[in-house]
Amino acid sequence: MKIPILVFTLILAIGCKTNNKTPDTTDTNTTTTDMVVSMDDCPEGAECTVAIKNNASMTINEDTIGMKYPSIEAGDNMVVHYTYATKGPEGTADGDYSETIHFEIPANTGKLSLMDADLQNVGLLFGKHCFCKGEAGYYKVTKGSLVLVKTEKALTFDISYTIDETSQKMNRISKTIQL
Repeated sequence: MKIPILVFTLILAIGCKTNNKTPDTTDTNTTTTDMVVSMDDCPEGAECTVAIKNNASMTINEDTIGMKYPSIEAGDNMVVHYTYATKGPEGTADGDYSETIHFEIPANTGKLSLMDADLQNVGLLFGKHCFCKGEAGYYKVTKGSLVLVKTEKALTFDISYTIDETSQKMNRISKTIQL
């Protein structure tokens, strides 16, 4: 009787082992610091968050069919990821909708003011995530403006943008984040 209990206890202990890896960490050598802030001023019915990754860098990649996507890895800069998300109607499996903005701030940046094609100096990338055939995906932002001020205590950015290739619900984001 003691052997089955011992075996059961051993199986239970092995099966309940926890994974100490933090969320959003894809590599144990990654040294990024994550900070996620929920925004109170999001439009009604939506949830908005800003995620900031210190000691990171962002690369814009293309898959085998030419679709763009961001890759965030350990680096020397700061990567900002803004998300606007809404839930689909009750009972739908694919009704959720979200838009994202990604950009990378060079390490020693205090102030930035960029327009149009110069927005790619920070890799400004718009993402549309939905069941919307032909429109979902990531798009480089080349029409708009970005004004940014970064201090030791805060990050303030004001981004206005237009994406000709797809519609968007958000076209301006103005935030101050306490660091």
